[in-house]
Amino acid sequence: MLVLATEASGTLGGSALASWTPITTLLVAYAVVVALLWWRGEPADGDKAPLGALQRIGRGLTGTTGIPGWAAIAIGQSLFALLVAGVGFYSDVAWHIALGRDEQLFTAPHAGILLGLLGILSAAVFGTIVATLDGWDRGWRVAGFRVPWSMLPLGALGIGAVSGFPMDEVWHQAFGVDVTMWSPTHMLMIMGASFTGLAGWLVLADTGIRPSHSRWAAFLHGLAAWLTLQGLVAGQGEFSFGVPQFAQVFQPMLISLAAGIGLVAIRLVLGPGRALLITVVYALTQVVQLGPGDGPVETRHGATFLASALVVEA
Repeated sequence: MLVLATEASGTLGGSALASWTPITTLLVAYAVVVALLWWRGEPADGDKAPLGALQRIGRGLTGTTGIPGWAAIAIGQSLFALLVAGVGFYSDVAWHIALGRDEQLFTAPHAGILLGLLGILSAAVFGTIVATLDGWDRGWRVAGFRVPWSMLPLGALGIGAVSGFPMDEVWHQAFGVDVTMWSPTHMLMIMGASFTGLAGWLVLADTGIRPSHSRWAAFLHGLAAWLTLQGLVAGQGEFSFGVPQFAQVFQPMLISLAAGIGLVAIRLVLGPGRALLITVVYALTQVVQLGPGDGPVETRHGATFLASALVVEA
């Protein structure tokens, strides 16, 4: 889809894909939102810079969402970081399909990917710091810090994803260009980022926040469920981008695996009808993302999940 967009705009030579504007825009928006949350958060006598600023931002998020500050910071930071990494990833895919190997490491798409992956890791760090400062009483006590249980998988995902970035450069130096998603270093980064939604869901579970608690809670549970399903099908990008190097027979296997795990989890956690609802939303987003004529292999696996969702809901 991104390649078709660049062809249509006459920018296949790389100017659009090399632009820093999308990443810069996201970072400016991030700074504005953080400033607003800091302003909304109530100052406290015990706040000490710079960590006190994190607590104040957490209080701003709590006042907005009703979710404990450490959890809200971890979820918000990780989801924003996932967005940045996603923008970088799709731009990088278009770059490599259209232009081949890039001549330098820190292109705009690569910078977006790295910033996003670091952001996912920092979400676990920020969540741990605020949980410790706020006196959260559950989790792993280590070196004076209180690490909530849900920060462990989030941190592990961040570490795995970030480690894949320099390893990928070594991989390409050793073995040359690969267009496939299914290289070890690519999957480290992709899977580390793709399961961020599931990690966010675990954060909500760690706090005991149920979908029925508030509209914000219901929205975040639904968003986490949708992102979990997205994460389970992330590996299918090998086929969705239209340049697969592996047999197509693997795709229905991955579809079945994603449906069997993701939709069942959604039904169990969110209740009746939610697996079907999330699947409909997922199918609609797939139609918007893919568009017509994506390449020699067109995949509309979002619609396939509708049948699976009906079985799960039955």
